[in-house]
Amino acid sequence: MRIIKTLVSASLSTFFLAGLTVSGQNNPAHRLETSVGQFYINTPAVADLDGDGRLDIVVSASGGSPDFPGFASAAVVTALRSDLTPLPGWPIQTAPSVGCLPPTPTTLADLDGDHRAEVLFGHGHSFYVFTGEGQSLWKKSISELFQKRPEAADLDGDGQLEIVASADQYLGQAKIYIWRSSGDPYPGSPVAVEEFYASSPTISWPDDHAVLAVGTGNGFISSGGALYLFTFDQPDRSARLQWRQAVGQHSVAKPVFTDVQSDGCMDILGGTYTPSVYAVHTLDGKSVQGWPQPVAGNVLTSPAIVDSGGQKLIFAIALDGALYAWDGQGHLLWRLPVAPNAIDRMTLADVDQDGGVDILLGVNGGAIAVDLQGKVIRQWTVGDSWVTGVIAVEMMPGQWRIIFGSVDNVTEQANLILFSV
Repeated sequence: MRIIKTLVSASLSTFFLAGLTVSGQNNPAHRLETSVGQFYINTPAVADLDGDGRLDIVVSASGGSPDFPGFASAAVVTALRSDLTPLPGWPIQTAPSVGCLPPTPTTLADLDGDHRAEVLFGHGHSFYVFTGEGQSLWKKSISELFQKRPEAADLDGDGQLEIVASADQYLGQAKIYIWRSSGDPYPGSPVAVEEFYASSPTISWPDDHAVLAVGTGNGFISSGGALYLFTFDQPDRSARLQWRQAVGQHSVAKPVFTDVQSDGCMDILGGTYTPSVYAVHTLDGKSVQGWPQPVAGNVLTSPAIVDSGGQKLIFAIALDGALYAWDGQGHLLWRLPVAPNAIDRMTLADVDQDGGVDILLGVNGGAIAVDLQGKVIRQWTVGDSWVTGVIAVEMMPGQWRIIFGSVDNVTEQANLILFSV
């Protein structure tokens, strides 16, 4: 199996699986599982943490674990090998946070160039950076709340990664915090937006400088939702607002940079509570012809994009219980009832090894793979559980794994699940 592309957002909600007739059921003998917390779990991430040349798995969850039988207001972050044995120094537990607020998903990035990834995440009012050995590198505390997956990217072109994290302020202004890899503040940080909530940030280098897109909203409290584009073209490479465009109610699905109509112009895709999927031009924020497109439920997950024969195919999950597919002009190709639940990632991979692209996503009770024609071709089941986003990873040469988190609906135990493919 080959991986094609992964797209991420950071919002999770719980829904239920509709009846599906599928082929290729999972083989229980090829399943590994371990408990990593209670009540809540995020989509896993993979990177080499210990420098041995092999990928490790990192996942953040709420509550306790066998080592930390605490309560939901604490966060537990676990790092494991491909056989689900923990790496030395892991798991780690944060101090209790506000209420039962879960941690953000983790981002793994090599901040110091030693070929060992650091672990980045937020929990409540605090942002954490840990080494691959589970040692605290630095921590920042703010008045807002971290609820979205952070990003790491080189914003000023100096070859060093910066860390970008959105932080929400209920009935206030969300902010975008930026730090150097050392933890020092980046020039002009933080940057405030008008709305209460902000999406996970998305960064691209379309020209000789970086640009950052973030979607915003006010939840169900009041109307409002916009897409912001910041550019880093000033002498000190600080963020400058290029434009703010209203795109729909509570547009906190993580935006995606892509050329929607294959015309050589970069665009931005995202989803809203309007509900809709939008596409706007990066240049000025104006809508791409044929967009936005209405859907029947809120969109919390980044759209996925496939380049098929020089044309773009756009996929989005709406919480009415459907996976939608459009062409780049906004024509609906198909709608598949799948009743997604705790989605924060769609992964594109060649699951059935036919040379094509398939869509992997989490649903209540497991995960499914869907081909580009809207047919469910594989299912991996875990019983009465809600499930995170799904990743497909070649852990070692020729050894592909389907990896996701789940929470048992009866015991509320959070588990990391790994299936061989």
